[in-house]
Amino acid sequence: MRKKGQVATEFFIYAGVFTIVLMATITTTYFTQSSDIAKMEYGLAKETGQSFADAINLAVKGGSGFTYKFEYPKKILGTPYYLDFVDSTMFITWKGQNENFTYAYNLAKYEYRYDFCQCTKEASKTLYSSCGESKIVITNSGSEVMIKQECS
Repeated sequence: MRKKGQVATEFFIYAGVFTIVLMATITTTYFTQSSDIAKMEYGLAKETGQSFADAINLAVKGGSGFTYKFEYPKKILGTPYYLDFVDSTMFITWKGQNENFTYAYNLAKYEYRYDFCQCTKEASKTLYSSCGESKIVITNSGSEVMIKQECS
């Protein structure tokens, strides 16, 4: 024979176990989705940088007299980014939702010259996506590749 309250006690034990399993499932799903969103964001930033590198490498391979007009997004998911050029390497830096993203791209070994719109007081080898228009003209003169940002 059952004692009084045994059914209620069993019900609350089962309900508690079910609630713990449900909370664990929801937590796991939440964290999995958060990391997937971050991966997609960083993938978009990486793809944007790759399109710049591809355009510049195309101009190098195009040879003397080759000119390419390249339009790029001013922002990645609503946030501006910038490109730094060091020798034959280009770095894209973008502030993501959780942390800064920086990725390097190898450019073809060539002589490069830069003419970017100046958002700062110093002339530099940095292209700021939020500065000027969202277009660059890449020209191969045979001895060097000129990367010129169109300023408004």
